[in-house]
Amino acid sequence: MNRTVNIMKFLVLTFFILVISACTAERTVLAANGEPIQGSRATSDLENTNAIRIKSKAPEQVHEGLEKLGLNEYQHRTVLREYIGVDPRRVQWCAAFVNAVLQESKLPANYDHPTPYMARSFLEWGESVDSPKQGDVVVFPRGNTGWRGHVGFYMDSVVMNDIVYYRILGGNQGNSVSIDLYPAHTALGIRRAE
Repeated sequence: MNRTVNIMKFLVLTFFILVISACTAERTVLAANGEPIQGSRATSDLENTNAIRIKSKAPEQVHEGLEKLGLNEYQHRTVLREYIGVDPRRVQWCAAFVNAVLQESKLPANYDHPTPYMARSFLEWGESVDSPKQGDVVVFPRGNTGWRGHVGFYMDSVVMNDIVYYRILGGNQGNSVSIDLYPAHTALGIRRAE
């Protein structure tokens, strides 16, 4: 319970979502709870490195993944197990989450790969790209073992202390679906649906 409360506080306090309207090209800043932010506070939030800019026509996998934001392997074990197809308390489930999001988004998942639940299997999924766009799949190493990794969806980049970080929407990040920072230079690959 405390972990869920802490995660929700973290999301509310540190993340703001910027929605750019496709019809009017106006910018609306929303807090994580969905409430609009008006006036000078909205302008300052646009400049905040914690703001996440969601394109009005963001890829479907971004919207699908954001719907699951905050699900936790302890409090939401059954919901996650039904969604990703594996028990999140028993396996590393980041790749299972990416596969489920892709499938729900009507994009090709990685289930045909011999090891679809391993993060690094996504290094062979889709097409390789050099520069990420919102919704691209990014693979990172995990630990010192060559086969271990982490995978999630690219949201945007932020620079802190002269280091570029990718904000990644993914599963099994702190035992939940969350958005976390990963150093861009550590990415093993950036993949885009073909």
